[in-house]
Amino acid sequence: MNELPIKLKNCPIKEAIFEVRFESTFPPGAVFGISYNALKEKYANFEPLPITQLPESVRDSDPDLFFQPHYRAKRDTFVVQIGPRILSINSIEPYPGWDNYKSEILSVLEAIKSSNLVSGVARIGLRYRNVFANQILKDINFNVRINDLDVTNPETSFRTVFDEDNGFKTILQIAGEVAVKEADGSTYTGSLIDIDVSFMAEEVPFLENPETFLEITHSIEKTHFFALLKHEFLQSFEPVYGDGV
Repeated sequence: MNELPIKLKNCPIKEAIFEVRFESTFPPGAVFGISYNALKEKYANFEPLPITQLPESVRDSDPDLFFQPHYRAKRDTFVVQIGPRILSINSIEPYPGWDNYKSEILSVLEAIKSSNLVSGVARIGLRYRNVFANQILKDINFNVRINDLDVTNPETSFRTVFDEDNGFKTILQIAGEVAVKEADGSTYTGSLIDIDVSFMAEEVPFLENPETFLEITHSIEKTHFFALLKHEFLQSFEPVYGDGV
């Protein structure tokens, strides 16, 4: 395989999301308080999300709400979200690079681990949402034919799943046209490459060695992403290789 870039100067990453779905011996209502005490030195300004307005019986009985976060805090370009069964550490644009993002994830995980909140990890996931201002279907290695006709319409959306080695799974989504909302509330039409790499971690001591699993998930995501980009398209993002700056 050809060497992959270590970064893109023109980075299309809109958001990166690292998620841990966990089990705890503490009651669901106590999880946020324990999490807050563990994270308050770095993330002090948590705010409740709309789901907290729903009765607990509704939140616990609806499968779509079971793994939703209840509180959110932001620091620089990082966002931490906490729920009774979920922790996510997100990076919003501008993306700080993998080393900085990984360091933040590990820091949060270490604080949570020290609180003894988590008794087991059910799933880990690393997801990257890459947004492009132009229509990308012609610029990526994506070929679909239906009834001997090439599918090239910009409104095309595609989703598939890859079973990776060692039990990892990748969900790949491509959308030729999506509405993209900016922080100031403005919107524009762009294209999307969304890659979500996950691992069902019930029997794996993830918190004992999280960096290994982070590196594997990131490597899988990165390999899929760069395999999609045609050479000319990749060059437009000014890739940096090796020890380049």
